[in-house]
Amino acid sequence: MLQSTTGGSAAPEQVSLDNLAPDLLAALAALATVETRYRTKREALYQVSGPDTLKQRFADQLEARHRQEREAVIQRLVELHYSLTVTARVRDPDLRH
Repeated sequence: MLQSTTGGSAAPEQVSLDNLAPDLLAALAALATVETRYRTKREALYQVSGPDTLKQRFADQLEARHRQEREAVIQRLVELHYSLTVTARVRDPDLRH
């Protein structure tokens, strides 16, 4: 879903804070999209008539797909947080977390 634009092999101190801001905004937007899509599909599913067992099976599949999509975005946010933290500490070694 999201790809690292900072390049996985770059040293953390080579990462610019200016370069991370668009990546962070993109990741947050992707997370909002994943959450909105899941909520919309879940609400639509429960408004459809049909057997509850069938709805539950589809709901379980929807939730599993949601978890998978969300995990990919969360992993990207973790990577960005790490890059931001390392970059800030390189710029200011006295910075406390």
